[in-house]
Amino acid sequence: MKVGKRSELERFDFSMILVAFILSVFGLIMIASATRTGVRGFEGTFFFYRQLTWVVLSIVIFILISFYDVRKLKNYSWIFYMLNLILLIAVIALGEKSLGAQRWIQIGPINIQPSEFAKLFMALFFASYFASLEEEITLKDIALAFAYLLLPVLLIFVQPDLGTAVVLVVMLMGMLVASGAKIRDLVIVSLILIIACAGAVKIGALKEYQVKRLTVFLNPEGNTSQAGYNLTQAKIAIGSGGIKGKGLFAGTQTSLRFVPERHTDFIFSVVGEETGFFGAFILLLLYFLFLLRIEFVAYTIHDEFIRLFIYGYGVIFLFHVLTNIGMNIGIMPITGIPLPFLSSGGSFLLMNWISIGIISSAWRNRLS
Repeated sequence: MKVGKRSELERFDFSMILVAFILSVFGLIMIASATRTGVRGFEGTFFFYRQLTWVVLSIVIFILISFYDVRKLKNYSWIFYMLNLILLIAVIALGEKSLGAQRWIQIGPINIQPSEFAKLFMALFFASYFASLEEEITLKDIALAFAYLLLPVLLIFVQPDLGTAVVLVVMLMGMLVASGAKIRDLVIVSLILIIACAGAVKIGALKEYQVKRLTVFLNPEGNTSQAGYNLTQAKIAIGSGGIKGKGLFAGTQTSLRFVPERHTDFIFSVVGEETGFFGAFILLLLYFLFLLRIEFVAYTIHDEFIRLFIYGYGVIFLFHVLTNIGMNIGIMPITGIPLPFLSSGGSFLLMNWISIGIISSAWRNRLS
């Protein structure tokens, strides 16, 4: 009996799980530090204990999924797609408003953000869609994929949640590359997307504050908007950390509340100020190791559905890391995209751990 249990445990990919756990714990520490003087009327410990609850819940769900044969999920792709639409429509009809956006649904004592789960649902849907294509992907197949994506993106865009809408488009492009789409077709699609974005700006589909957030990184000091202030303060915080940082719970920019949304969008500024270059480097190294491991799992897995899902999640993860850190240091537009495992937010954390559970299950069952 002991041998059987040991062999069952040996089938887990503990390297990936360990990195995710370390990042989650580090995230709790950063959130505790970022919110220790309170945020928007909430006590200093509120966000820490809320995130701790989500970490525990996420790990429990991760374990349950790890013991399920996720290859069966391919049969439920349309259910995921419809569930995604139902949740996004429910946000418009029943959603809670906060900070000028309507993105959350109250379920009992907790708030969930369906747009975060849209990333998971659409990755599963497109993995099934592309895996079911028996021949080489054509431009018609790509057009149909974007047609499927259009409604979820529009529902997310009107919340408004521009960042998540962009994530879904980038995810689909990444999955197209992984599916073997022709470069010519990808170039055509990219040009169409660029023209569509330019047209959206031209006709005023983007609100003035959204345009300012997207362009503020070009000249933050000369921008008097809230976005310009946020970015300037974040850069000051990161720069003040130097090589070694000021020490955990010793960041002055954080404790004096100069950096707004320091526990969510700008949590990397807390990392930079309190742990310095060394801490930021270690964080980036952990992210790199995590991505390297899921890339290895994707390369090893023979099931096309799972392989494509892993690549889709990998694109989501990488885009979040690059965009969030980029906007904190002033080289990327401010899009409100959270930092994986670190930013406060239960829905995004749970989405990541569910995805890890799917990858872990695929690894366990790769030889069966």
